[in-house]
This record gives sequence, C-alpha cells and structure tokens, in this order.
Amino acid sequence: MPNESYMAPGSSQRHRDNRNGRVTIAFIIISAAIAIMLTASLLDVDTASEAMAPVLSLSGGELPKINIDAADIKLDTNKVVVEVPSIEVSRADAHAER
Repeated sequence: MPNESYMAPGSSQRHRDNRNGRVTIAFIIISAAIAIMLTASLLDVDTASEAMAPVLSLSGGELPKINIDAADIKLDTNKVVVEVPSIEVSRADAHAER
C-alpha cells in the first residue's frame, strides 16, 4: 500500500506548502519576540544622570569642485558566424566492452 497522505477535495500541494511556510514564519517571529523579551528582562541599566544627546553646531564648509573627464565609449553590434567544432563523447567503460 503506497504511503499517501490524505488531501481534502479542492486542496492542493501548493496550498499545503504555503500553510507550512506561514507556520514557519510565525514560529520564527514568536521565537525572536521571546528571545528579545528574555534579553531585555536580563538587563538592568542604571544611569547617574539623565541621558541627553550632545548639542552640535555646524558652520562653513563647501563641497569640493571635481572635474571628471571620462573616456568616450562607443559600442557597435555585428553579426558574426562562429564555427563550433563537433566532438564525440563516449563513456570510459564503453571502450572496455569493445
């Protein structure tokens, strides 16, 4: 008796594969969320003062002037007939039988 799994009428292998893919993606997302929650619960961060981003001020400056002379490239298409050599291939054990 062949080992065949039951498929409901109207279902297909593609439908079943798609469902398995969604289950795999859901498992990966849930695992990542659990890992992030566990990692975050293991961290204990104490600060001595309120954290603030540094204040920056920018002034002046100018972009450099660049002059680029690129080569001129011209492309043409031509039809060319190329003769391809023919080869004969035989198996190594075929020579032993002769």
